[in-house]
Amino acid sequence: MAKKDEAGVPAVVSNNKNNLPITTLEALNDFAFIDEHALDVVRENLGGQQMSPSDFDRIKFPAGGAQSWEVSGLDGDTESVKSIDGIVLMYKTNRSFWRDEFTGAGAPPDCQSKDLITGQGNPGGNCATCPYAQWNSDPKGGEGQACKISGTLFVMKPGEILPVIVPVPVASVKIVKKFMLGLSSKNIKFSNAVIGLGLSPAQNKKGIKYSEIKPRLISVLPDGAKTQIDAYIDAFRNSMNAVSVTREDIPDA
Repeated sequence: MAKKDEAGVPAVVSNNKNNLPITTLEALNDFAFIDEHALDVVRENLGGQQMSPSDFDRIKFPAGGAQSWEVSGLDGDTESVKSIDGIVLMYKTNRSFWRDEFTGAGAPPDCQSKDLITGQGNPGGNCATCPYAQWNSDPKGGEGQACKISGTLFVMKPGEILPVIVPVPVASVKIVKKFMLGLSSKNIKFSNAVIGLGLSPAQNKKGIKYSEIKPRLISVLPDGAKTQIDAYIDAFRNSMNAVSVTREDIPDA
């Protein structure tokens, strides 16, 4: 008999060596990649246009230590949810540097690096030796780096065809990395699992409250679904790769 995890997602206990919960057929049927016609719906609705980076809904990271995400619906209304649950189609990290203080404008970074090795822009060059990538280079006098590492998760939620963009701010990069390494130690690709992204409160040395991402494994996809999800990812790969980080994704805390 199927049981439910704390998020209410049906799962069964697997007989694999890690004794991990396997996503049930009932839960799988809620995901678009199971339907072979899902991508046809996207193509038809686009009327021949190509997907662009701006077509993905971007979820704003909560400020002030809030422990709920604000998620938009089709009608434009938002609802607060404790966790964003779904399948991560892609995870990217990058470095971003702005010379001027943030004013709310959406200016692109003066310098950025998609591989965390070589910066493109001003000053550009080797990230390892760049003064803006060193600790204690924060222009506000903090112990952090002026050129910050952040991440971007593309999450396909149950009942939705397109993934949403979930930003991973500076303070959560190490947390997500540790979680991803934990999956790796069990030989699980992040795209082969249903993952929950919750929030936990934190506070820096200056007493400023902020939130950190709290990831958890809900269930692992059965073998048959792993091939299907890979094909679905390929359909959106170029568009997801073209998405750039915004300054709003990189809180100072």
